[in-house]
Amino acid sequence: MPVHVQAPGGLATVKLQGRAELVTSSSLGDHIRQTYGASLSYRVQWSEQLSFTSSTFSHYYDQWGWQVWPGLSAAYRLTPHARIFASWGRAFRMPSFTELYYASPGNIGNPDLDASASSTLELGTRMYAENRMLQVSLFRRTGANIIDWVRAQPQDPWMVINHSKTRFTGLEWEARLNEPVLSLTVLSLRGIHLYANKTLFGFESKYALRYLRHHIRLYTDVAFRRNMHAGMAVHWKQPDYDNGYMLMNLQLYRTLGSWRLALSAENVTDTHYRDLPGVPTPGRWMRFNVSKYW
Repeated sequence: MPVHVQAPGGLATVKLQGRAELVTSSSLGDHIRQTYGASLSYRVQWSEQLSFTSSTFSHYYDQWGWQVWPGLSAAYRLTPHARIFASWGRAFRMPSFTELYYASPGNIGNPDLDASASSTLELGTRMYAENRMLQVSLFRRTGANIIDWVRAQPQDPWMVINHSKTRFTGLEWEARLNEPVLSLTVLSLRGIHLYANKTLFGFESKYALRYLRHHIRLYTDVAFRRNMHAGMAVHWKQPDYDNGYMLMNLQLYRTLGSWRLALSAENVTDTHYRDLPGVPTPGRWMRFNVSKYW
């Protein structure tokens, strides 16, 4: 749980975390790892228009020791209904137990993997008025030591290495409308468009260098009767390795106090697609779930 402290000129937030992970598996072996972390953020309201936030996340892993991951962000209010913002930050991803220790004739893990790292710079603007919002941002994300399964020849097994450098340049946008008079809880249209400059010498990538070039999502949620909602999400996706395709998901849900009942229909159009090359995905299917909130 974060702790907020009123500091001179701003607000400081401190958060501590610790985790132990244990796996016992016939294919992975028996392993345990411990991680600890501490994050500190400091937000300063320099004026009515300008705010600034700095953050630092310190992470300890018993194999690598301490690592520090900083971040900075700023926002400037141009008018009562518009602002511009900028942010920069570094992040990491630890290898999974599968990536470290899995072994089979077709896939070989690597216990010497390092964490992958990335840095992201984003510039954007947001305009809002009552029940309407429009946001547009540009970003540049650079990655190094990317963890991926690769092979040199089709007959070779997939092996995990830290291999490539990636640079993604992207545009992200969203338009949102909330209109309770029409029982329209939310109507949103958002999209993300990516261009990748990636470096991989002499290898075929299985996962890390496969990405969605374009993704546009239309979502609407309508309230009717008592605590009953109907939602619809329509996706159009264009991966870098395949043709574009459309998916439609529908949901009917109801809240009963702290309980939530939901019936969902996924991939209503029964579209045949691949999230990753060679990996089959389900056709039309349904699910029912019950959630309890505290």
